[in-house]
Amino acid sequence: MTSAATTTTAKHDNQSTQDQGESAQSNPPFWCSVCNLDLQSQASLEEHCQGRKHRKRSLRQGLPVTNTTKRPPFTSSLPQIDDEDELFEGLATGRYRNVVILTGAGVSTAAGIPDYRSTPHGLFARFQRQFGTRFPQVHNHPEYLLTRSFYNAHTEFWQREIWPLARTDLDGIMPTNTHKFCAWLEQQDILKRIYTQNVDGLHLHPTLLQQVPTLEQKVIECHGSLPQGNLVLYEDLLPEIFEEACDQDFGAAAATAPVDLLMVFGTSLQVAPFCAVPNLAPKGCTRVLVNRNLEECLENDFSRRPPSWGEAAGFGGLSISSTVQIGSRKSVSKRPQWTGKEGRKKWSQLLVEDDCDDFCQRFFAHAACQERGYSLRAFEDGD
Repeated sequence: MTSAATTTTAKHDNQSTQDQGESAQSNPPFWCSVCNLDLQSQASLEEHCQGRKHRKRSLRQGLPVTNTTKRPPFTSSLPQIDDEDELFEGLATGRYRNVVILTGAGVSTAAGIPDYRSTPHGLFARFQRQFGTRFPQVHNHPEYLLTRSFYNAHTEFWQREIWPLARTDLDGIMPTNTHKFCAWLEQQDILKRIYTQNVDGLHLHPTLLQQVPTLEQKVIECHGSLPQGNLVLYEDLLPEIFEEACDQDFGAAAATAPVDLLMVFGTSLQVAPFCAVPNLAPKGCTRVLVNRNLEECLENDFSRRPPSWGEAAGFGGLSISSTVQIGSRKSVSKRPQWTGKEGRKKWSQLLVEDDCDDFCQRFFAHAACQERGYSLRAFEDGD
């Protein structure tokens, strides 16, 4: 697993909480003051500190949460991508001819657009600060403000308060390196599709379409577009073109030119049915996941317990099933399959914990790109 993240020990993570207050000095040596538990041993304490309850309580108290999860290396009957170098070489030399890209909010943060789930500047955190008093359920489920139920019940308020807030950061935004990388794929005639959760319209920015006009035919804005005014809310059905494109890209019609590379950028894959799309990839396909925090992507509420209200509501109505029908595929798992036997048996995979733009910059700096004159300069400022 390629990683740009620095990890520290769970002992250090917990020690930062134990130092709070003089009373902590009288606690047992393996005491967790976040959860008020005596874990009896260092090993138990370290395991406890990686638990979801401990981490969530730490976040609520404004305490640092570090990632100490160590996962075993992949073993597979399929040839695995060893590192970025092998992937970059394959992309630059034309090994991959049918590439599908999935993007989330993490590809647009470099453009100055906040993501949904980060604190304290994410959109959901804004919702909690500004509207939590008036609508108490927003404290636990900030996505409630983006449901069709809420819109129908508070239409005037939504149009006056929520819509302008959602559009606040769109003025003057420009595509990031990741958006330009996606356009480059189309320029090379190897892009099959872009599926994006984002509603900022940056994949179809005029500066990109000026360079690559055919890009417009390849982008599926699964949740609509704020610039176009056709936002898809929680509980809404996704546009028909989403399932039509999935059938074209992953169904029987794709048998003659199957997807050979699927790349996921900047999404934690928490919301259905989008979270199931990576699992449509055909056997033998190479799958790549790039995210600042991989741990967030390796589980979702469909994989660990009955989903919470926010994820269950999803797009397309309430659902607690761990599978979903997408187009002609009647049962597609919503559970992440980046680890475990499902992923190892079916796909060649590479997981990269890093910023999406940094990943794309490294690609264009790779020797195979330099030798062929590939660069982002053609997309700078629409030149």
